[in-house]
Amino acid sequence: MSPAHRLISRTALAIALAWTAPVMAASDTADSPHPKPAKSAPAKPTAKPAAAKSDTKKSDTKKADAKKTDSKKTDSKKAAAKPHAKPASAARTSASAGAPAVSLSGELGQLRSAVTAAKNGQGTQALAMARDLNDPVARSLVTWLVIRNAPNDIGFDGINAFLKDKPGWPTQSTLRRRAERMLLVENRSPDVIRAFFSQADPLSGEGKIALARAFAASGDRTTTAALVREAWREDDLSESVEKTVMTEFGTLLTRADHKARADTFSYKPDTDRAMRAAARAGSDVVALTQARLAIARKDPNGAKLLAAVPFTLGNDP
Repeated sequence: MSPAHRLISRTALAIALAWTAPVMAASDTADSPHPKPAKSAPAKPTAKPAAAKSDTKKSDTKKADAKKTDSKKTDSKKAAAKPHAKPASAARTSASAGAPAVSLSGELGQLRSAVTAAKNGQGTQALAMARDLNDPVARSLVTWLVIRNAPNDIGFDGINAFLKDKPGWPTQSTLRRRAERMLLVENRSPDVIRAFFSQADPLSGEGKIALARAFAASGDRTTTAALVREAWREDDLSESVEKTVMTEFGTLLTRADHKARADTFSYKPDTDRAMRAAARAGSDVVALTQARLAIARKDPNGAKLLAAVPFTLGNDP
């Protein structure tokens, strides 16, 4: 692997996720301020002692000479201890010249373009660009971002393969949730679904509904109903998934299940999910849900809406 590729391998994750400026030098290039060049004064010649006029003058002269000599020795040591530092700009230029430079028109530039596409939900385009990257870490990074931002473009099989091959990559639970979503969206076979959940329970409502399909196919109505009701009461299902659940498993859900879902999302609060569930439960639950949401938002009409809740639900918190 070339020095440029090794540089990308070391820095791909940090560069792409932090949107830093292109790295043009090795990671150990000094960026700290450099001291200014020290100015050294020319050494003064050592003064010769004057002709002796008296013993006292000779003694004073020797003492003065000794002090000057000591001072010069001290200055000489300090000067030797502080080598002349290069100016900051010169030091950076020198370091950059010795580092493997990576041009934006090369592999690093292509990586950044692929990352941008993945973060913008253009998974197919990002994966196509990643296939031309020589660095395996860079390819994995783009795939990881596509799974997070555009799972439909890679599909369940691609996500599942990444999970098996890259168990140490960050946000494993998020990656599994994306895989669970694709199991439901792609309506995978019961065998594929059971195999995926053989080692771990579903993390998402979509995963629970996908697993419910597998149990329904085997005729296990009890487990199917338990999974559907748990997902319905607790999980953040999208409106489209809610419609799927009502179409496939609506007969397993009761008024109590719909009210429980309305209760859950009244306290989050999530107005849209709460009101959709309340509408399925009945007009009295709609009134209660509206009052709860208004109070949660601190609307001035919250007390008025609460007073209008039918007495049958008056004791609901």
